[in-house]
Amino acid sequence: MYSLINGVLEDHISMADRGLAYGDGLFETLRVIDGSPTLLDSHLARLHRGCERLGLDLEQGLLREEALALCKTAGTGDQVLKIIVTRASLGRGYRSNTRQTNRYLDLSLYAADRQTMLVGCAVCLSEVRLALQPLLAGIKHLNRLEQVLAATELPAGYQEGLMQDMQGHMIEGIRSNLFIIEKGHFMTPDLSQSGVSGVMRALILQIQSVEVKQLTLSEVLSADEVFVCNSVFGIYPVTRIDADGQVLARFKVGPVTRTCQDQLAKLTGIGR
Repeated sequence: MYSLINGVLEDHISMADRGLAYGDGLFETLRVIDGSPTLLDSHLARLHRGCERLGLDLEQGLLREEALALCKTAGTGDQVLKIIVTRASLGRGYRSNTRQTNRYLDLSLYAADRQTMLVGCAVCLSEVRLALQPLLAGIKHLNRLEQVLAATELPAGYQEGLMQDMQGHMIEGIRSNLFIIEKGHFMTPDLSQSGVSGVMRALILQIQSVEVKQLTLSEVLSADEVFVCNSVFGIYPVTRIDADGQVLARFKVGPVTRTCQDQLAKLTGIGR
């Protein structure tokens, strides 16, 4: 068994859990390489920021110890660690008067797609639009129904879908963040109103000079290079963007994308 619930080897949760009932909580998903969770402290820091936003208490040190202990049981190879924090239940109803939390950790096997990292992938423009909600923007809360709908509608053969907000701004991939390069200039969408501010995105913002702005679809389609990223697969170059079965734009896997992949591989081990 590779699951911990509040530090105990267990894989069943209570029906009264507020994460199950209301999505009242947060989660992190990260790559584990040979028993070592990559960017764990960065994920825990984002989790802490999300808990502050939702009014939850987090025993960050304890959670870190549990994560490291669970990952050590995995041995060699690639895994994915999922950390979920939910508000403890004290009865029915939306309103809650507790900041106490439950901690759920789950470790599962992962098969890296090195072919996509190398040659890139086609992505599809999703018809599902992301809601504007600055109170929840940036954090990785448990309500992912927009992403569930987008993933369900994603046609076969596409690795990822790109999502816009209700105003038509490009925001992110279904499970990733979006970057474009135009004449050597890095750009990524502003996530102050919608979307998830990814840990891998934050790392790229640290090692590259990137303009954070409201991006339009036309700007993405006219870019020289496009890639998507997350903390599990790293960077996938985008070679084509489609919509309704039509090709909107094609891209080459360019030198800037390759440089980013190499930098992240050295810093995290993802992509080696």
